[in-house]
Amino acid sequence: NLAQAAWHKYGERNYDAAIPWVEKAHQLSPNSSLALQGLAAIYRSKGDCKRSLEYDGRALELDPRNARLLEAQGRMLATVRHYPEALKNFDKILDMLPSDPSGDFALAYKAHIHQCQGDLQAAAALLRSHQGVQRSGEGVFDVQIIQWLYERRYADAIAALTQALQRPDLAAGGNFWVPSQIEGNLAWLLELSGDSKAARSRWENVRSKGEELRKQGHFSVHLRWLATANLALGDKDKAFAIAREMAASESIDAMVTVNIERMICELTLQSGDKESALAQLARLVALPYGSYSMPFGVSLVGVSYGDLKFNPLWDPLRGDPRFEKLVEESKKPVAME
Repeated sequence: NLAQAAWHKYGERNYDAAIPWVEKAHQLSPNSSLALQGLAAIYRSKGDCKRSLEYDGRALELDPRNARLLEAQGRMLATVRHYPEALKNFDKILDMLPSDPSGDFALAYKAHIHQCQGDLQAAAALLRSHQGVQRSGEGVFDVQIIQWLYERRYADAIAALTQALQRPDLAAGGNFWVPSQIEGNLAWLLELSGDSKAARSRWENVRSKGEELRKQGHFSVHLRWLATANLALGDKDKAFAIAREMAASESIDAMVTVNIERMICELTLQSGDKESALAQLARLVALPYGSYSMPFGVSLVGVSYGDLKFNPLWDPLRGDPRFEKLVEESKKPVAME
């Protein structure tokens, strides 16, 4: 039953067809949390945050010390800006895994939530508590880069990303998209620091690698950087064509859709169209901000109060009363129907 549901969800992207199969699996194994996790994921993809959280809660009732379940619910709570509740979940994970490196993701989430709240001091304190920060799936490296971005410590972020690009394991197995993401972030930070010549060289590399992946049929995150590279190199039409291509390929999942809308808003602002960017941003502020995803910075998912307040991306809008109103509105939890 769960295998059939997975085919409908991931193969066909037919979420409604997947639901009966998962419900049947739960009826057959009512004491297992797996089917409830599946239902939470489906409703998350449908954009029904309320029902997704309900199924996360029911799954945790059956398996209260499951770190993966606590993470999933914490992520969803953060998605709708219920930050205090989300922090409690990650505190539980850290209590369960106090000295386990696999608990790093919980520390990363906690620090990122503080960033979203606009509490950079609390985020910095957590990051200082983590020794030997490395880029990994746990995301501590990424959150540290966000911190430096928000603090406008561009030199620190540039040095860390440059060092990360020199790691040979990043390109292992032809996985070019990871260095492409890092190099895209690096190019943007170089622009922010005023080194336009070095930034242009990096953007050209990002565009070249991105086109190679595009020809191979790869989509998702790297297309975001390919679009940004084209805009940075003066090809606005190509940038927005890629954005539309990405939207068409990923338009089913509600959480992914939010992230793509954010990307288009960024491109619109960076192209100089402040009025359209403000209109797009007004819609984004009212939406769940998507799944927690790395890498950082200009590609942060959705919007949060901390991002609007500190991210230099939004500097062209500062001082506009309409933008300042949206910054204040982003403090509020997202309405769940």
